Amino acid sequence: MSLPIISQRDLKTYQIVKTSTGYVYKSIYAPTGSSVFIKLLALAERNNRDHQAILRTVEYVNRTRSEHL
Repeated sequence: MSLPIISQRDLKTYQIVKTSTGYVYKSIYAPTGSSVFIKLLALAERNNRDHQAILRTVEYVNRTRSEHL
């Protein structure tokens, strides 16, 4: 799986936002002006099954085309 890498330098101001799955950072991706949401994960505390589930979710989101996602 190859996902795009976004540099922190390309992100503008940060805001903490509450979602249905917890808190995320909301920022603006400067090159496009798009809103982005950054979820921080504590992978060290998760087992292999949890890690695989996270990767499947990331793959799904990467394939999804939506103006809201």
